[in-house]
Amino acid sequence: MGDQQRIEFRVDDLTSLATQALVRHHLAGMHANSPQDSVHALDVDKLRQPGVIFWTGWVDDDIAVMGALKRLDAENGEIKSMR
Repeated sequence: MGDQQRIEFRVDDLTSLATQALVRHHLAGMHANSPQDSVHALDVDKLRQPGVIFWTGWVDDDIAVMGALKRLDAENGEIKSMR
């Protein structure tokens, strides 16, 4: 088997510059490639709201992935900002 990299997943408080840069990159891509009324991605401030859990995945010191879950009610959530 070849070299495998491990991704470390963590709940992220969105304070790191790398995390904020990835969120900005994600939003820019969504706005560039989606109809304006179809962009439902959240910015850093909205990802920090109560009821939203935000995760990132890291390979060594490099951010590799992100995703969030927004609680809609006691039984339902909505996946947000996956990249």
